[in-house]
Amino acid sequence: MRNIFFVISSGSIYRRVLPCIDQIEDKSSVLVIAPNESTYKFFTNYTPFNTIQLKVNPNLITKGTWYKALSNTIKSKYEYHKLFSDIKDANIHFFSTGNAIVMFSYLQKLAKKNKLFFYSSYHEINDEIKETSKKSTLMRWLIKVLLGFDAEVLNECGIVHCSIGDKFFKKNNVTATYKEFDTSIYKKYTKKISKLEGKKVLVLWSDLVTEGRVDEIMFRQQGNKLIDILDKVYPGQYIIKSHPNMSNLYGRMANAPSLDSAIPSQFLMGHPWEIVIGDCTAALVFPEEQNLQDTKLIEMIDILQFKNEKVKKDMKSFLTSWNNKLLFPKTFEEFEEMIK
Repeated sequence: MRNIFFVISSGSIYRRVLPCIDQIEDKSSVLVIAPNESTYKFFTNYTPFNTIQLKVNPNLITKGTWYKALSNTIKSKYEYHKLFSDIKDANIHFFSTGNAIVMFSYLQKLAKKNKLFFYSSYHEINDEIKETSKKSTLMRWLIKVLLGFDAEVLNECGIVHCSIGDKFFKKNNVTATYKEFDTSIYKKYTKKISKLEGKKVLVLWSDLVTEGRVDEIMFRQQGNKLIDILDKVYPGQYIIKSHPNMSNLYGRMANAPSLDSAIPSQFLMGHPWEIVIGDCTAALVFPEEQNLQDTKLIEMIDILQFKNEKVKKDMKSFLTSWNNKLLFPKTFEEFEEMIK
């Protein structure tokens, strides 16, 4: 029996996808479906599993114009017919309920002749983050008309995206499993990551410019200042890893020592880092799970100048609600003293 894995979030690879694959006896039956380039690149370069990258923009239904949404819907129907129309009696596994909205239309069609399995530690939607504006109502209607299923529109820390919920699960008879897997098995399936020897500081940096959260000139200057300090205190001993889906680096950061952005940050946490630095980085949220109990975790959000202070406040609240060990320098002078 074929086992097809739809992988939306790079963060789920370490925590759920590979542990789930490990439980399948016939590994040759595994096929990974990646909706974005970074996930495809990681599976093809670092794991032994067959992987296909979807070509249709998984989010264009909700982020484009009416014309682009309609055009993308037509393209998605062609892509589904080409890749999945002949698949039946297979186990279809997925691990996320948000973003990649076109992919959920594929899952709904596959549910007619296959069995769907969902794995997560949670999937309930908090009513506080549901969007109720006229625009979100139109978005839900558009998804219903073009893709044929009910979706929720959410606003998490200023980022608006769509998510499936209980209606989708019930309609498509999804078997949902909520548990934590043994994450240590990832070493069985991933190649050794080079460039870490002699490195003591890991910088996890996301492109907040493209997301519209910060001004590019200011973000570039602040990144340059961070590199200046690291060159002074930890010369040759730091390395940068940008976010898989927000990977642009600016200024001196673009020329600093770096790792492949496609590597999920969780796969780097077996290294004995002295310091890990982030800019609104969810990877710092679960330090115990990621072997960072004795590592100094520094979040730079207080130094960064956001366009919307409420978004900044919400993001910091999210980080502190999950991890009270994070350090938040308010100036670069304070940051320099913190890492000495």
